Amino acid sequence: MLLATQCDLHAGESEHCAGSSHTWCDDLSRGITPRELGIPENLCFDFAADPLSSEVLRLCNPHPDLEIVDGDTFWLFWGEARSLASLIKQGC
Repeated sequence: MLLATQCDLHAGESEHCAGSSHTWCDDLSRGITPRELGIPENLCFDFAADPLSSEVLRLCNPHPDLEIVDGDTFWLFWGEARSLASLIKQGC
């Protein structure tokens, strides 16, 4: 939401997708690679190899090193998120 706000992005519409109709997302979240799912190479992007993308993934990952236990840790997280969103906005 922060990135969408900073880049002035708006969702024109949304549609619910039943879990049974988007199994790729479930598989990808469980460590199966796009190539293993038959996704063409030209549609694959290595997020880990891109510094900005890997940082977005790090901040979105509910990992213990990002545990928010009080106001101080929230503001540390929020500062990181705002800094990253500003960097990405420069490319919008």
